[in-house]
Amino acid sequence: MTSGELTGLEVLARWTHDQYGNIPPSVFIPLAEEQHFCEDLTALVLQKAVKQLNETQLLGNVVKRVSVNISAVEFNSVDAIARIDTYLQANPEFARYLCLEITETAALDDIIECARVVDILKRHNVTFSIDDFGVGYTSLSIFNRINVDEIKIDRTFIQAMETDHRAKAITAGIIGIAKGLGIHVVAEGVETHAQLILLKQLGCEYAQGFYLGYPAPLKQLVMTRSV
Repeated sequence: MTSGELTGLEVLARWTHDQYGNIPPSVFIPLAEEQHFCEDLTALVLQKAVKQLNETQLLGNVVKRVSVNISAVEFNSVDAIARIDTYLQANPEFARYLCLEITETAALDDIIECARVVDILKRHNVTFSIDDFGVGYTSLSIFNRINVDEIKIDRTFIQAMETDHRAKAITAGIIGIAKGLGIHVVAEGVETHAQLILLKQLGCEYAQGFYLGYPAPLKQLVMTRSV
């Protein structure tokens, strides 16, 4: 937020169906969970991400962090975590740039088991982020028990804080607690200049959203855009 530099990328999966056209993640992710395809989907995303970033020579140069989402179903599966663990062990150079994102709900389902899984995978130098923070039954025990590196404040607070003093106060509180614990903070869903300025005033470190850039194929990404 202070320098305007690009600090990382979030990998987005998109499905273009021959008959039905573009299928949004809100449709195909629940289907993947129901049909037990999440492990294969995550494996595909990781493989394509490292391939594309290495081919463009961006990994480790311009791109210092690559975020990939892990579904709650997968994160709570012993077999799925074992598969991710094996992948990270085989790809140590990619692992050190990788940030795995889990939802707040997944973390709170079994906070002790979540902490154990995080510790296991962090042996490979990956980092962890809590996605959509604030929309679940937020518990401060997340900060105390799970060794996360980052939280991403849910877009609902970011989009409301210009007109809702409670949303602003909650956002400020989350930022303050996280910074006090040495945890990085990302604001999700930034869509206006006013939101960006307000987040800077609150001391937020990072931001993502349509105001800063729309999802795009890697070849179309403008890597030098400033905030």
